[in-house]
Amino acid sequence: MYFDEAVARDERPWDEWDLPMHALDVRRPGRVPLLARVSYEGGVPVGESGLSPRSGHALTLNVSDSGMCLLMEHAPELEAVLRVRIPTTTSLARIPTLAEVRWVRRVPFEEATMYCAGFRFLL
Repeated sequence: MYFDEAVARDERPWDEWDLPMHALDVRRPGRVPLLARVSYEGGVPVGESGLSPRSGHALTLNVSDSGMCLLMEHAPELEAVLRVRIPTTTSLARIPTLAEVRWVRRVPFEEATMYCAGFRFLL
């Protein structure tokens, strides 16, 4: 699959991204807003060793049948695979799945460092 790391880790503020609106619309069908706390573990890029896996919590912003967008306190490594536990309508169950980091963007807050990250579901 084609993967452009420079585009995936674009550090420019959101209002300076040069993506035409029609390019963004291609991915929108099927996405639904979902604000929920998810837990994750892992985070080591595929094929790499020696890095310490991370675990923590993030906030989902939206989800589709192929992936999701998370708001995170750190920037995950591109192509890293995380085990994510997605909440269900009952607080008693969470659905575990594997997801790969496809892109990362820094959120333009001066006083805090937060990142939006796009994930593709692997399972």
